[in-house]
Amino acid sequence: MALLYIKPPKGNIEFNKLCDYVKKRLIFLHFLKGKSVEEIARGIVEETLAGCSESLIEGSLKDRISHYILRLLCCTHSELRSFFIQSETELFFYRLYFYDISNIKKLMKDAIRHSTEVLKHRFVTKSYKSILKSLMEVAQELKDGSGGKIVKVPFTAALNFVEKRLYPLNGGYIEVPLHALKHLLALIFEEMLVQGLNQIKYSDCAHELKDHRMQYMVQEMKRWLKSNMNVTDTLLNTAIREENLNHESVNFPPCMANLHLLLRRNHRLQHNSRVQYILYLKEIGVPCQEAISLFKKEYSIPVSDKQKPNSKTCNHSWDDSENRYIYSIEHLYGKRGSRKNYRAHSCKALQTSGNSSDGGCPFACFDENNVVKILKPCSFEVKDIEDIKSLAFEKKYTEACYFHILLKMKSASTLDMYRQHNLKTSNQDEKINYVEKNFCFPDCRKSMCGVNFNGCITNLSMRECMKPSKFFFLLKNFKESTDPLPATIS
Repeated sequence: MALLYIKPPKGNIEFNKLCDYVKKRLIFLHFLKGKSVEEIARGIVEETLAGCSESLIEGSLKDRISHYILRLLCCTHSELRSFFIQSETELFFYRLYFYDISNIKKLMKDAIRHSTEVLKHRFVTKSYKSILKSLMEVAQELKDGSGGKIVKVPFTAALNFVEKRLYPLNGGYIEVPLHALKHLLALIFEEMLVQGLNQIKYSDCAHELKDHRMQYMVQEMKRWLKSNMNVTDTLLNTAIREENLNHESVNFPPCMANLHLLLRRNHRLQHNSRVQYILYLKEIGVPCQEAISLFKKEYSIPVSDKQKPNSKTCNHSWDDSENRYIYSIEHLYGKRGSRKNYRAHSCKALQTSGNSSDGGCPFACFDENNVVKILKPCSFEVKDIEDIKSLAFEKKYTEACYFHILLKMKSASTLDMYRQHNLKTSNQDEKINYVEKNFCFPDCRKSMCGVNFNGCITNLSMRECMKPSKFFFLLKNFKESTDPLPATIS
């Protein structure tokens, strides 16, 4: 099993094949972003990703080559490093999802053998040695304590657990229950990637990056990253300031528009809602300091009992919890603690967050009256509102939100034509497709719904890759099609 990528592959390979392996891995890693296990599994069997997943069969030579070449290419570039660490950790966790305890023990047995071989080399950094030894301790714990319910691991290998005080800490070791074993292994793997990148960066391997072929691949990756990952920079070009958030909220999807309104009106948010909103602000381009300014401004306002919608709403003020709030925001921005680059919640995650009148997806979590409340300010036709409610009732939550966004983008020039089309069909999917045809989204569809790397594009459906931030960019950057409109509706 090569799930942990402890030993690099050996041998020779043609450069064009190397490029192909790396390209396919990048496409697949990009696809993983924000997806659930079910969504990833569904994407793998679809035609658009079949070619990519073929190169990622666990433990295959293609899998190991593409991983290690990416590791080499990313070791000296901060943005590439960040993308590599996050994406490879997600891939690891997805694969680990299908492992039972017997498979994990077999994986750990291989880890001991491979780590022992690597540790024999002279030029292994102290930090990389440390994380490999921690992995070996976990592996030995599993091997020796087959009937035990906990695994002891050095606290340095699971700082995330220490920071959150999730499990007991005794004598420098965290006692992690077996049900959290996969999470623990993901944390260790993430640290192995960090130290593995540093190991390459400070070794003779980094000299290979001076080769013109490696430089070509690095430049191609940077172009790919800029066009497909850094959506904030490519679409907005400028950071969003706290004083502009009310204006920008016109383009927020319903879930985030609701949180913004609640924060401005009640000056507080529930903990989970606050996390959802902060990560969303981060992803649409609001700098960390601006987010701190926003919450300082709101949480400094005294709150009356009438403004507390329920007992779960935060009752703290900025004055008595300033350090805690600043640390929390900076932590979510990846500037404190484990410095992990947290991603904003996907639509799927918000839809399954539970019933609430606060956070979560309104179409999935709100009752009918609250759904109508968030739709009324949009001045939609009654029939439009009924169509959206119908989609939500059928549990087509993303489609309901997408339909809502499209209706917001309708201009006066297409309004009458759209209503004529409404009279001819009762199928909401047809209506969505019809409205889409009358709009073009410059740069948005290519950069957010597919991956463009040296001519290779995945035609993923917009509904399959939705996050609140993408709805925001869609609304903010759309323009009406300049093609002549048909005189009649067929």
